[in-house]
Amino acid sequence: MEKELWRRSPPAIAAEINARIQDLTVKNTPNLRAIRRRYSRLLGEANASLVLAIARELLDRYGWRSVAYELIFHHQNALQWVGEPELEEFGRGIDTWWSVDSFARTLSGPAWRQGSVGDELMLRWARSGDRWWRRAALVSTVALNVRSEGGAGDGDITECCGLE
Repeated sequence: MEKELWRRSPPAIAAEINARIQDLTVKNTPNLRAIRRRYSRLLGEANASLVLAIARELLDRYGWRSVAYELIFHHQNALQWVGEPELEEFGRGIDTWWSVDSFARTLSGPAWRQGSVGDELMLRWARSGDRWWRRAALVSTVALNVRSEGGAGDGDITECCGLE
């Protein structure tokens, strides 16, 4: 059955992930990540659109933000399919330090670093009237500036985009 997980519908897979999370005695980061890692392995060969659809279900139906974001980030191709519309969709509802940092460190920053979105988007977020989108722009710079995460280690991009 697990070998054919990718043949099932996104709502069915998301419901299964949610059920496994609900069965946890302790719903903490290590336990959530263990479930996400399991499904990342099972969906490793799945196409990116399926992974994005599952992530949408996890976020919209069940509110599992971090699991949704990490499922995309840890898939071999899904992050490459994330552009401006997807970022703004997955970022809807960011309204806490945690939700913004999770979004920006896992999705928007890496998408920006790989060139899926441009500086213009981050500049727009940085000038937003919404403090959470402003924070998302700032936290997204981590992916560009931290060498251990693939960044160039150069803070100039932060300054040039008005995110200093």
